[in-house]
Amino acid sequence: ILGLHPWLAEVLALNPQGENQLQNYLNSLEKLIGLDPATCAIGEIGFDKVHSQIVNWAWQNKLFIAQYRLAQKYALPIVIHCVKSYGYLLEALSQLSRKFKEPLLKGLIHAFWGSPQLALRLVKLNFFISLNSRLLWNAKASTSEGKNSKLTALAKVIPLSQLLLESDAPWGLPSSTYTKELCSLLAPYWKVEAAQLQERAQANLRLFYNLPANN
Repeated sequence: ILGLHPWLAEVLALNPQGENQLQNYLNSLEKLIGLDPATCAIGEIGFDKVHSQIVNWAWQNKLFIAQYRLAQKYALPIVIHCVKSYGYLLEALSQLSRKFKEPLLKGLIHAFWGSPQLALRLVKLNFFISLNSRLLWNAKASTSEGKNSKLTALAKVIPLSQLLLESDAPWGLPSSTYTKELCSLLAPYWKVEAAQLQERAQANLRLFYNLPANN
């Protein structure tokens, strides 16, 4: 996966030669894509409110649009990083759809923890929704019945066919242990066994990246 993270917008905004620097970054990115036949997606691209000032939204948009067009050129899916900025993301996608009159690219929303209503909008745009390890921590705040109302609502709007799970383990758990714990937590909400959920998520991942079945 190759791409320019939205945090780069801050660097570009502070550089008087930001436009030239952006073009240099994009040229380098395209060169790498051409050199590496194993490139399977462009990402993480998107928008991030937490790590940016208002002045950087224009640069984040430039980064996103340019890389989206690059993904179109090479028929690659996109991995989206979006933190408290879904309005900007949806507006950018709307502009792209209107301008180029093409179906939206296949996309993956990394580490999603937005509202069920937002999840439904993204699902209708055919995005895969990836859930991550914060759910293990949020589970500790579940109700006395052992149910998390937000997960219950998300399970109603995110179909298994568009569900992915994060495989990183930022709090030190081995990836395999973390994945099993996450599957055990989520499986009851999607009304499947943990092993079935893990198998389906792996199949969805292969589908998203166009990987052979043995990967």
